[in-house]
Amino acid sequence: MRPRRALRYHQTVMRLVAIVLLLCSCGGPPKTTVLAPPAVPSCPSGMVEIAGGSFRMRVRGDDVTVKTFCLDRLEVRVASYEECVAKDGCANDHPGRVMVLGDAAVDPACNVGKPDRKNHPMNCVDHAQADHFCKSRGARLPHEEEWEWAARGGTKGTRYPWGAAAPDTMICWSGVSVRSGTCEVGAHEGDSPLGVRDLIGNVWEWSRSWNEASARTTSLGFRCAR
Repeated sequence: MRPRRALRYHQTVMRLVAIVLLLCSCGGPPKTTVLAPPAVPSCPSGMVEIAGGSFRMRVRGDDVTVKTFCLDRLEVRVASYEECVAKDGCANDHPGRVMVLGDAAVDPACNVGKPDRKNHPMNCVDHAQADHFCKSRGARLPHEEEWEWAARGGTKGTRYPWGAAAPDTMICWSGVSVRSGTCEVGAHEGDSPLGVRDLIGNVWEWSRSWNEASARTTSLGFRCAR
């Protein structure tokens, strides 16, 4: 190889080495960051996803397993039920009337038709009415096992939905001050670790396995699952 050609060859090699060293010192060529698409919520708005699991029912004493499901964060409000009735999606039978052991009567503690109770839980409805409302939303009433799983905080297995602390102002009840009637849904901060509110206090709630399906009481409301 001639001296001039050898010099050019040597200069070219040195330039390439310099470029390689520069790239290495800078961490290589710039990387393109690809952002993952945002997670699509598996539950509709207003519902909370409850991861499934296994546990022993506190009253029945049997071991059960529940699959992952969605549960309303709040109890169904009077306004929501009345809207369903207005759209001919829900029955408006016996409004404001309770039914206990076959006897029906008007009860002023029923929330429907009361302008100041639009945000209170829908009570004084029987099992069929509650179930029909949930189905109109593409949902259903929760199974008893699902409801208890949510109320115990899922795998946490807490005594109360919010933990071990005794009930106080975190729920709607007469333990702090004597009450007559219900409270607005979600007004008390006794959330479960899963983000569900009012699982204790305010009203009892229908499940799919309730025995007295024709009962309508002022202390019985509902929420939906899917």
